[in-house]
Amino acid sequence: MKKNHLLVTVILSLSIVLLLSLQPAFSSKAACNHSYAAATCTSPKKCTKCGALSGSALGHNFTAATCTRPAVCKRCGVVISSPIGHKFAAATCTTPEKCTICGFVTKPALGHNYTAATCTSPQKCTRCGRTIGNSLGHNWTVVSPNVTRCNRCGATK
Repeated sequence: MKKNHLLVTVILSLSIVLLLSLQPAFSSKAACNHSYAAATCTSPKKCTKCGALSGSALGHNFTAATCTRPAVCKRCGVVISSPIGHKFAAATCTTPEKCTICGFVTKPALGHNYTAATCTSPQKCTRCGRTIGNSLGHNWTVVSPNVTRCNRCGATK
């Protein structure tokens, strides 16, 4: 029994010595004098000698997409979208046709298109309904004892 105990002790001692002598081979990364390449958008810093990683990837830093330009990473240039494209609001009498996102103008304002004033209505824009001035009023002429007629519109009373 004592011989077995002595044999076990010798085997354990030799195993420990062997493991201690092999430790540098198993821990070469720990003994490396690291020289890290910079982290990128998708990869952390990486040792150029042993491949050890440090930290984390930077992540992309995208510009906002515009009407004419896609979203692009400021660090690496990767493109993730298409341009948004213009969203045009139609021209009116007083505002031009322009993009509601960036303000790019494609057509000038239409301007008002006024009808002539009548006896009962002022000038009126056919596009937006804006009125200017006053109605002309009737220009009555007596054509007979019981009939009066407007010289402008022909109305009678």
